[in-house]
Amino acid sequence: MSGYVISITLTAALLLAIPPSSAATTEYDLVVYGGTSAAVTAAVQARRMDKSVVVVSPDAILGGLSSGGLGWTDTGDKSVIGGLSREFYHHVWKYYQSDDAWRWQTREEYGNQGQGTPAMDGEFRTMWIFEPHVAEQVFEDFLRDYDIPVYRNEWLDREECANLLVPVCVFCSHIAFGSIRMEPVFMILGQSATTAAVMALDADIAPEELDYDLLAARLRADGQVLEWQRDGCNHVEPDKLPGIVMDNPAAEAVGPWKTSRSVFPMVGLNYAHDNKDTDEHCVMRYAVALPAPGRYELRISYSAHPNRAANAPVTLYHANDKDTFFVNQRKTPPIDDLFLSLGVFTFDDQALVVLSNENTDGYVTADAVQFLPMAQ
Repeated sequence: MSGYVISITLTAALLLAIPPSSAATTEYDLVVYGGTSAAVTAAVQARRMDKSVVVVSPDAILGGLSSGGLGWTDTGDKSVIGGLSREFYHHVWKYYQSDDAWRWQTREEYGNQGQGTPAMDGEFRTMWIFEPHVAEQVFEDFLRDYDIPVYRNEWLDREECANLLVPVCVFCSHIAFGSIRMEPVFMILGQSATTAAVMALDADIAPEELDYDLLAARLRADGQVLEWQRDGCNHVEPDKLPGIVMDNPAAEAVGPWKTSRSVFPMVGLNYAHDNKDTDEHCVMRYAVALPAPGRYELRISYSAHPNRAANAPVTLYHANDKDTFFVNQRKTPPIDDLFLSLGVFTFDDQALVVLSNENTDGYVTADAVQFLPMAQ
């Protein structure tokens, strides 16, 4: 079977066009078309799997958005980013370990502030915010270390194409593309596409005939993360908490609530926020069936941040009575940075907790409620 073309571009493209000045024809197992971060990781993966590869880029500078100025992007839970993508962020971290790298401010002045998570993760030796020239250098080092030839400012012949894999192909302007902000995912897709291409090439089969279990095993061996495992710290499993817990997906949401995973920790997969871009009234109702009447401690979880409301109203209905509390969601919850206790109350076999954004002075978040039975 002939080699593969891996197209990773803003627009789809096809076969390698040999520069007019070149009289000789060079054959490669794989041709990577594109100059993005995904293109670089695709080419590196090919060399790691002992295949010849060439990069044909319509751009002069490699690295796509990462080297073009998008050095502060949304990555969410970093534990799902593996393989060559994580290696890229490790190399960025290594660069900033030198004092010479801090030309515009000191490391202490920088403050290590990312989008809801630290920019530098010393424990895992990664850094997620960087200057464009640093990203460009990391990509160039990748290509140099693996002796990968690159044709810059070159386009592909669109007349015909065979064995084409396209992990990233978006038809849009550079400005619109910049709003996508998925650089870690692009790198993961580039590496994965190359892995599939090489395995299909070795087996002399079409990519769609490749056994997924074999592909998945190789991806895991290369450090890819195929299944997200909640770590019990940033994402706490509701069913592993004591007492009776209702997370926000099980509650009744009224109004334009939106879900988010930006600020850790949280119960379950996400928390809800009231979309402060609108003036619409938002209510979250937690109707909880208790195993028996009695006294229970009520705890609520929320995602703390300086832009949150300092007066989020929480109304508790219990044993023919009700109480209203105003929660300062700018303060970190005192119980495991996750829960705030509202007190101990007497309940029948039903409880109702209502959270709203009425007359609040910031974003209101809704995560989980927890009822802990008290000894009788």
